[in-house]
Amino acid sequence: MMFPTKVTLILIIITVGFPPLSVQSDRPTDARPDGASPGAMRYVFPAWLPGVTVTPAEDVQFLMESLARATNFRKNLVTDFEVADCYTKGDDMPEYTTNVYCPAGCAAHRKASVWGAGTYNGASSLCRAAVHSGNLPNAAGGLVTMEKRPLAMLYPGSTKNGVKSSLLVINSKRIPKGDVKSFVVSRYRYEFGK
Repeated sequence: MMFPTKVTLILIIITVGFPPLSVQSDRPTDARPDGASPGAMRYVFPAWLPGVTVTPAEDVQFLMESLARATNFRKNLVTDFEVADCYTKGDDMPEYTTNVYCPAGCAAHRKASVWGAGTYNGASSLCRAAVHSGNLPNAAGGLVTMEKRPLAMLYPGSTKNGVKSSLLVINSKRIPKGDVKSFVVSRYRYEFGK
């Protein structure tokens, strides 16, 4: 079992009047059909905001200090998040509440199973569940927040947003041993302020 790699999120919001960052790196790629992870390192993120460029974090420290001095903006917006692929399960996340980057295009990975609707079984694909719940755009991918919940006895199936989830009934006499749980997915909320 492969666990996602921990990375740090640095979000640069102030873009008006400043040239775009000149040091660039490749954005984490879309999910590959073989299920391989999109690469693990620290990135300035998200790249889809106007004027923000994906840059390796080690190249950003000087730029962040310069920006803070120029704008009197002293608080960096830093969040830890996990990088997942379309086959990463909810049970693979190390914390009860975890911010997760999911790649684009996970709805097409039908071999990555999903059980439930709203609340998903821990063995479900986390990123496909995020698309199913409507909290992650399939075409763009992005950040979501996953929260673990206690194991449920019933996970209803449905088809939403191009992802089919299956019905799963857990026999109460045969509760699986180990750290098997449910999870819910919500949109990642950017926090701004001093």
